[in-house]
Amino acid sequence: MGTYDTYTVYADAGYVQLVIPPAAVQVLTSSGQWNIQDAGFKDRWLYQYTYDDRGRVVERKFPGAAAVYLVYDSFDRPVLVQDGTHRASNQWLFTKFDAQNRAVVEGLWSDSRQRSDVQTAADQFAPTLDYETRSGGSYTTSNTFPVVQDGTSGTLLALSFFDDYDLNADGQPDYTFRPAPELSTAEQPTATTQTRGLATVTRRRLVAPMASTATG
Repeated sequence: MGTYDTYTVYADAGYVQLVIPPAAVQVLTSSGQWNIQDAGFKDRWLYQYTYDDRGRVVERKFPGAAAVYLVYDSFDRPVLVQDGTHRASNQWLFTKFDAQNRAVVEGLWSDSRQRSDVQTAADQFAPTLDYETRSGGSYTTSNTFPVVQDGTSGTLLALSFFDDYDLNADGQPDYTFRPAPELSTAEQPTATTQTRGLATVTRRRLVAPMASTATG
């Protein structure tokens, strides 16, 4: 009968440093040696977390997977995340926020520097505005770190709009309510302008699938 115990190892500051799941406990128990510092064992079996001097997770690693790196802005928001796949192509997933601290832009940003160097750049970034604003049916992407030029230094993947349907900020809604012709007058839904605080529109870029390399 197997064991289902999970062990958690903490750093001196009280942060979770390692999590030893039941499968790893079984391996350790059967071997008779509890050597959790072995690099190969840690890579295959353990959940690992690394923190910076502000107590933020800057690296997390799950069993059998490549490490995930995180970079934060001055508000301690994770604005860049990089897994093993994106690291191989020097790309980061970025997130940008609006004035209400809502994630409004997501995409890919290209940069070949080490995580620590990118974090230093984020720490030194001095924005005029600490949020992005609507612009031409999209959002600005240069007010906050990282500065992204769509199609050059990065690729926008998703835009999220809140509060209303005036996506280009010209004072008029970009969409109009259209009744459903198959419904009777009594069954027709009613449009509302009480959308403050609600998600109203999401736009996502369709990415072409990678070409198959299968032969046969």
